[in-house]
Amino acid sequence: MQPQIDVWKRQTMNCPDCGGRRVLYTGEAIGDEGTVAVFWAFLYDHPGAPEVFIDATFGTWSIEGYTADHETFGARTGAVEGQSRPASTLVTGAEMAPDDPRFGVKLDRDRALTHPRLTEFWAVNDAILHIDKITRLLSGRPRRRRWLPRR
Repeated sequence: MQPQIDVWKRQTMNCPDCGGRRVLYTGEAIGDEGTVAVFWAFLYDHPGAPEVFIDATFGTWSIEGYTADHETFGARTGAVEGQSRPASTLVTGAEMAPDDPRFGVKLDRDRALTHPRLTEFWAVNDAILHIDKITRLLSGRPRRRRWLPRR
């Protein structure tokens, strides 16, 4: 089943690599039983090489926000040498984030590849990539501009 995505916030900030612009989406993936994962999606619009990094934390969610069973997956989506279309590859979850108990175990690529929730993570990753502005960034389509009628 494809989870539903609920975006909580969209925030624009400076890119720590090039000083340009990056966009951060935060939100949750919702399944039949409630929150499946909380996510952070970072969009980098580097000229000629747009990419998206997604961290998704799975586990039990409650009013307190997190519990000890959390595990964080990570993926990078962008150009891959030898391919004509962007692709997603596993990276260490929340690697650039400070240590914080809400992330729980930050899974590296090797651990994520054998994790029982890997299929669930890919479903969440794919759902996040279908957020309109993320799809546009990766496809190279120009942003929509809203033109106001002249008065």
